[in-house]
Amino acid sequence: MDQAEGCRVLVVSDRHDLREHLLAILERLGGSATGVATVAEAIAHAAEHPPEVVVLDVTLIPDDDAGWVESLRPRLGDPIVVGALADAETTQTAALMAAGVDAVLGIPLTEADVERLLGLRRALTLESKAEQRRHLRRMNAIRQLALEVLDLTESPEQLGEALEVARRLLDARGLAVWLLAEGENRLAALAVVGVPDAFVRHIEERSVGRGQALVEAVVRNQHEPLRYTGASSDARRLSDPAVAEEAGIGLATIVPVRHGSTIYGLLSVYYGDAADYEPLDRPIGDVLAAALAAALATMRLRRKLAITEQLYRELVEGMPMGVVLCDTEGTIHLVNAAMSDLTGRSAESLVGTPLASLFLNPAAIPWEAWRAVSQTPSDEVVLFFCGPGGRRLTTACRARTLSLPGEAGTAPTTYVQVTVEDITVPHRRLHELELLHDLSQLIARGGDADVAFRLVAERLTGGLGYRRVVLATLTPDGEHLEDRSQMGSIPDLALRWPIDRGITGRALRENRSLLVHDVRSDPDYIEIDPAIRSELVAVIRSAGRPVGVLNIETDISHPLDDQDMALAEGIAVHLGLLLDQMEFTQRLELQARTDPATGIANRRVLLEHLQSLAGNPRVSTAALFLIDMDKFKEVNDQYGHLVGDAVLEQVVRRLAGNLRPDDLLARYAGDELAVVLRNVDLRAALEVADRLRRTVADLPFEHGDALLPLTISVGIAMFPHQGTTPDELLAAADQAMYGAKLRGGNAVHSDLTSI
Repeated sequence: MDQAEGCRVLVVSDRHDLREHLLAILERLGGSATGVATVAEAIAHAAEHPPEVVVLDVTLIPDDDAGWVESLRPRLGDPIVVGALADAETTQTAALMAAGVDAVLGIPLTEADVERLLGLRRALTLESKAEQRRHLRRMNAIRQLALEVLDLTESPEQLGEALEVARRLLDARGLAVWLLAEGENRLAALAVVGVPDAFVRHIEERSVGRGQALVEAVVRNQHEPLRYTGASSDARRLSDPAVAEEAGIGLATIVPVRHGSTIYGLLSVYYGDAADYEPLDRPIGDVLAAALAAALATMRLRRKLAITEQLYRELVEGMPMGVVLCDTEGTIHLVNAAMSDLTGRSAESLVGTPLASLFLNPAAIPWEAWRAVSQTPSDEVVLFFCGPGGRRLTTACRARTLSLPGEAGTAPTTYVQVTVEDITVPHRRLHELELLHDLSQLIARGGDADVAFRLVAERLTGGLGYRRVVLATLTPDGEHLEDRSQMGSIPDLALRWPIDRGITGRALRENRSLLVHDVRSDPDYIEIDPAIRSELVAVIRSAGRPVGVLNIETDISHPLDDQDMALAEGIAVHLGLLLDQMEFTQRLELQARTDPATGIANRRVLLEHLQSLAGNPRVSTAALFLIDMDKFKEVNDQYGHLVGDAVLEQVVRRLAGNLRPDDLLARYAGDELAVVLRNVDLRAALEVADRLRRTVADLPFEHGDALLPLTISVGIAMFPHQGTTPDELLAAADQAMYGAKLRGGNAVHSDLTSI
């Protein structure tokens, strides 16, 4: 029977075309649907014809009234399901569901989306599943909110808004994010919603000198709620019971906000009393805490970058500047003390030498332009300067002409005054800031590691002038280092070497950075470029473990020192942070595409897979199976949902073991599964389906000492013969599955006899 049959639906939208499109879909599905343009019309209609399902255009829902949807329900006759129509690019799924919407339908609409909404209505009419559906809705909403929290690195002021959404999802009295203040043993509130200021100040004051111990106590016991009433020896309880009672707080769950081995603070969810607390909602707090940790890691990185940038500016403003006075031929006549410091030579030895001899790239000096400028300084030119001991310095140079009186009344003499400012350190810091900024952007976007490695190699060789840069990571066996990106004097050299060789291998084995001033004196050095004189290796760590190296090599003009090592170690730290964040983002993406109960693909992946069939030239035919477990409700009723979930997992494992690696097994809805086989004909599809049927029916499932017999009914739809869109194929497969059910179950059915 169609999900819409006998279902009264009220569509409320002032967008005429959208409203009529949805009404047409509902009519095809066999429902009784009415459309109105305004909320007032909807209330008037519901007074005489109470609907079971109401679909509201999101443009009609006020942004500033969180309880508006819930307050509207009684005036609409308390419909079973309230859905929202929202444009895909503007939808705020988490906020809408927290406001009381049961489901969000993206625009453009598909028949499958509408069937999902009607299926939710049917599920919520079953009292035994209502709480499960409610929890699933909230988990989906909090996962969406977690993805949005990652963007708070760009807009941290929105953290409070995100916490308010989470508070409504959890039906909690309030939420608070407490940071373990850097360098101090106390907690400081980063963001708070729904909790009185007096309670917040009380916690901050009581945490002084106890912040670290409190965090450790939470790590040891983060699975039990904290009760504020009565006597308690719980080390997590900082507040006076009277203060908590005055704040209306009786119970809290506390989760550490941690990223890898770093704990930033705590996430507290406060409830009025124990009756308000739902143990099933504990994973919601865990997901939110994980997203907060990733966002805080990036926020701290940005704050450190801002401090570094300020220090850099102060350094530039107070830096001494060398001054050279030359004749128009470029011969030095006078220098100041700062210029002597820049060159490492006395003023006497510099007078009479060509200005060009002080620079490593004399051809880049715009001498003709300098001689032609007026007394107004020229534009800045960046040149490489020959510093003490032949070390290369990066300098910012300007020039202007001066006319000085000659001796004994002779004609004035024209000189060129050149100012030389050593910007080696700020130049390096500027490039480091730009590099770390771009790495931060990759973190926020969930960037690719190879892109990050290539970016680092390009910036270090191009912007900072290192002769050779190699980034390598450990192979899965942990026995070799493998090149991931390299640039410099010998490009595109394929590298893979055991960790018992070279300076890089030694650094990785000893898990420490190494700086070798003279590679010729190091027995582990492997010569690749005869011009190399210095080498450093910084270890890249992820989750506290060494996973790779950043290797920098230079020639005699750029001897490496502690500043270069500090730069390399800073980059290595941020590469490790990027790898950690990528892993976290990948886990989130996997959760978004995976059914949490069975671990297989979810409905979203199934629909995407079916949608891709029509546009794939390598797919000529395909088969879609819809699989329903016969009498599965009896297992749930007799043994409980936990046993039912365990049996469902066993069914999934058996089915997966009888499919090819590139076949798709997905959870469609409830106890219905779906399989997609590409490039098979009807005969092959029937054989596979019957094999799947037998693998379930021939061997009962185990629960303790009990053996539970189970069978499945399989409906088959063929692409492109019975449809080319997800809606068409799902409808055909569902009809076929219904045919298998009519045959008594434990059957395979297709409405096609041949192709």
